[in-house]
Amino acid sequence: MLAENYIQNWDEVVKHVLECYPNEAGGIVTTDNIFHPIANVSETPLTGFEFHPREMIEKDVKCILHSHPYDPNAAPEDDPRIPSKCDLEGQINTDIEWAIVVTEGENVTPPIFWGDYDHRPDLFNREFIHSVQDCLAFMCDWQYKEYGLKLPMFPRHFDWFQEGEDHMEQQYEGWGFKDVSHLPQEKGDVVFYRIQSQVVNHVAVVAEPNVVVHQLYGRFPKTEPYEVWAKYIVKRIRHSSHPSFKTA
Repeated sequence: MLAENYIQNWDEVVKHVLECYPNEAGGIVTTDNIFHPIANVSETPLTGFEFHPREMIEKDVKCILHSHPYDPNAAPEDDPRIPSKCDLEGQINTDIEWAIVVTEGENVTPPIFWGDYDHRPDLFNREFIHSVQDCLAFMCDWQYKEYGLKLPMFPRHFDWFQEGEDHMEQQYEGWGFKDVSHLPQEKGDVVFYRIQSQVVNHVAVVAEPNVVVHQLYGRFPKTEPYEVWAKYIVKRIRHSSHPSFKTA
């Protein structure tokens, strides 16, 4: 997933992003792997990126890319690679892969991509990045690799569960999952946890009975015994298309 392999004129990305700094910069990547810079018409270009819809007309677009300028002296928990809720909504609304690059005005990082299940980092070799490389993204990518499921993502703020937003409980039935907490574990089951939270704020996947795989906050994905986090378990669910799906 190196940027220079995905974007043939990567130097143009770097040039455009640095020229626009401290404003956000952006453009599109077409299916021939060429980046095309686009003017940022946002009324708040320091913190937002918008472009005119005509920029998409008659172009075979595969990715929308924009930059997140940042202060290198900012707190380490303020990860500039994290897409905003607006970014997440934009990806869903356009139904095209999106990418974020980060700059402090001198350097430009490789892109963080999301929105295309066929262009994702290796399951067990990915840093934690909220909303795009977190526990939910890991679970969705696992389900796609194992069963071909393309589960829809949903836009959320960084502190969604601290604000009491119960996304997991509200979403899972609409995604085609059923509560199977009363049934024996099967590979592919998704486990819901409440970890120091009033709402479900973590998910894992049953890789085999009594073994889960998941990605905890700030860590790389790992395999662990089911019982390690058992005291936080709220529910276990299974997709209705699962090959071993059963109803009570």
